[in-house]
Amino acid sequence: MEHIDQELPSLSGVPRSHPFLVGWRGGRYRVFWGGSAAADPIQHAAIGAVTGARNVLVVLEGGVLPNEPATHVAVWTWQGWNFERLWQSESGAYEYLDLRDFDGDGVQDIVAW
Repeated sequence: MEHIDQELPSLSGVPRSHPFLVGWRGGRYRVFWGGSAAADPIQHAAIGAVTGARNVLVVLEGGVLPNEPATHVAVWTWQGWNFERLWQSESGAYEYLDLRDFDGDGVQDIVAW
């Protein structure tokens, strides 16, 4: 489960994305990670196994305000305390993100447009 908070403004007053990872453990929800605001705004996010057995965070990032088209698709991996960007698409205008296993190989494919 993910939560993206876009209500936290930067010092210049621009909304910033602040991802939190929240999960159900021991009979309650708790925050597993809630670090620094992302450098680029996050418009949409999904968690899935696009690299095989390991879950990653796939995001549409960029734009300035919430719900603007994103400029990139990016794949981030969890490093124990923070996320590291594994891959970023070329620049574009992205408004939709989905993860599905289209070819039945057990690995989710990224769909973004």
